[in-house]
Amino acid sequence: MAAVQGQFTLPLLAFQHHVGQLYIDPASIQFAKGLGQSDLCIIEQGRLQRANGKPVNIVCKVFRPFVVQTPADFRELLLEASKLHRLQHP
Repeated sequence: MAAVQGQFTLPLLAFQHHVGQLYIDPASIQFAKGLGQSDLCIIEQGRLQRANGKPVNIVCKVFRPFVVQTPADFRELLLEASKLHRLQHP
């Protein structure tokens, strides 16, 4: 789910619609270093520039493009995003 010559693919637009405020524009993240990877995703450390201007250190789970190929895959991704949204961070 990545931009193609400045335009977003349909799955990305659908994902943004379903997760609403959970979606973070990758342009607001400065990736610093990779922490690990699997067949499905890459884990990276970075800094998120918040709307209030204060940056915050983050860890991102970046899924590889082939991970979401079916409606069932999409539902699983939304379920994971929903679970992550309920986490409380210090």
